[in-house]
Amino acid sequence: MTTRITTRGTTRLTTRGTSPAPSFTPSSIANLAVWLDAMDASTVLRDTGSGFVPAANGEAVARWVDKSANAHILAQTVSGSRPLLSTSAGPSSGRAIIFDGADDFLTKAANIFTIPCTVYMVLKQITWTNNDEVWDTRNSGLRPRMLQSTSSGQIRLTGGVPTTNNVQVLDTWDLVTAIITTTAQSLQINNATPGTASMAITPATPTTLNIGCNAAGIGHSNIGIAEYIVYSAGHDSTTQANVKNYLKAKWGTP
Repeated sequence: MTTRITTRGTTRLTTRGTSPAPSFTPSSIANLAVWLDAMDASTVLRDTGSGFVPAANGEAVARWVDKSANAHILAQTVSGSRPLLSTSAGPSSGRAIIFDGADDFLTKAANIFTIPCTVYMVLKQITWTNNDEVWDTRNSGLRPRMLQSTSSGQIRLTGGVPTTNNVQVLDTWDLVTAIITTTAQSLQINNATPGTASMAITPATPTTLNIGCNAAGIGHSNIGIAEYIVYSAGHDSTTQANVKNYLKAKWGTP
């Protein structure tokens, strides 16, 4: 026997005695490597001096805990270089981690994902200067995965050298997707015409992950990030749509 369940105008059928089918989350897809979610207060932590507890509005974020099964922790041990949590400056007046563009960044020194990979980000550029770097995974040599801004505020994906495939300014919250294979990189911004950067290189294994600047600790970005998800797989259009629809429904992004 089935029971009709209606939630916010959506009707589903479920067998009596069982629960409705679970909703989609990033962990519904294989090869989830990193999942940082500012909406989950239990993963955004401040340092009390004797331990770590959920940060409140305006407090410095010492740790952002990965929600994937890998349970990575992006951290900052230098108190003056910690980004701040905002509970109202994010998408739809929600939560986000705000990096000041001067010295804020979070880092994890480990090979936490591989190539091919697909990266999804809900972010906003607040101010910008040339070569501000949103995220990076190498501290020397070729940088096969690096999201960077230009002096005009446009955002681009680079690999070893800057590309000319710039897309529109992200001065409002948007959903960005980067797809990296062994020979090419593509960048999609939901509110803009996609830009593509291709290169004949074999990307090196990631040695670290920095969010807020490059892996050498320079090129800081004044940005807000609400969610950051990485899969160690190249996603086709159907899989991309599943993740993007989840993020759009959650954050109200384009």
